[in-house]
Amino acid sequence: MPIVYSIPGENIMDKVKPYKKILDKQLWEDLFQHSLTPDRPIKSVILPARSVLTPELPTRVKEPFSTIISDEHAAEISSPTYSSTNYPYEFQLILEGSSDHKLFWNMCLGHAGTVVLLK
Repeated sequence: MPIVYSIPGENIMDKVKPYKKILDKQLWEDLFQHSLTPDRPIKSVILPARSVLTPELPTRVKEPFSTIISDEHAAEISSPTYSSTNYPYEFQLILEGSSDHKLFWNMCLGHAGTVVLLK
């Protein structure tokens, strides 16, 4: 018996009836009929439960975010207490390799907590 027909009668009236307008008419009649006379056959076509696919995702390769600083540098900038694999901040390279000061200022404008590293 499909799971939809194992709903207790009081739940059909209290929890399913509010959705009667969006249910197929035959399904509603079968639900109601089954709650009163469970031995009668149903007319609705009940599809099998959907199978859930769990795709396997490829493993991620963590690429360095900068050619200037390493993960160890990022951990040291964060605080001396963090390890190079577990620091709480996200470092993003905003600009690399430019001597244009106006471009640099416009790129950094609006980024809170900006750390500037020059080599």
